[in-house]
Amino acid sequence: MRLLVTSVLFLATSAAFALDYPVSPRGDVVDVYHGERVADPYRWLEAVDAPEVKQWVKAQNAVTQRQLAKLPTRASFRQSLGRLWNYEKFGLPQQVGDALFYRYNDGLKDQAVLIRQSADGQREVVLDPNGMSADGTVALTAWEVSPDGRFLAYGIAEAGSDWNRFFVRDLRSGQDEPHSLDYIKFSGMSWTRDSDGFFYSRYP
Repeated sequence: MRLLVTSVLFLATSAAFALDYPVSPRGDVVDVYHGERVADPYRWLEAVDAPEVKQWVKAQNAVTQRQLAKLPTRASFRQSLGRLWNYEKFGLPQQVGDALFYRYNDGLKDQAVLIRQSADGQREVVLDPNGMSADGTVALTAWEVSPDGRFLAYGIAEAGSDWNRFFVRDLRSGQDEPHSLDYIKFSGMSWTRDSDGFFYSRYP
């Protein structure tokens, strides 16, 4: 009897929270492995930059946000987490010449900024990714200052993507070089000792 009551309650709860998910079209892709046909109807979702995939993701997120907005304790949890997370953070410093370079977040920024601190303690922001997108999802990934302290090679990623784009900034002028490096994933960079260039890895 207890099992029956539990099942009825579960079904009632499931019906109350039934979600109207967007339609996920099935494709007709079929691969053949060792003579066996294997259907892959959702292969089209792997083209993450395709307009139809972006629209699908947007619709799925809308369903999720509607449900999360109904949670009565969500606001209190958000406030509690805010109090725990909003504190001053310093990254591991790297010394180049007489200056220290490190990431810094005052606790309220979406993304950490890159700071250059002189020997007398004066600090300046040399790179702030927070202004690179309207929603604050562009993050600084890898970075490396040239041995002579003049150039900063740095990578950024958008919206949590593993794909990076690398740039080179002249720290004297604060301006980036006109070109960028693409098709980069899971790579750092390492300057040559004469500061003439750096090594990195990329996909074809």
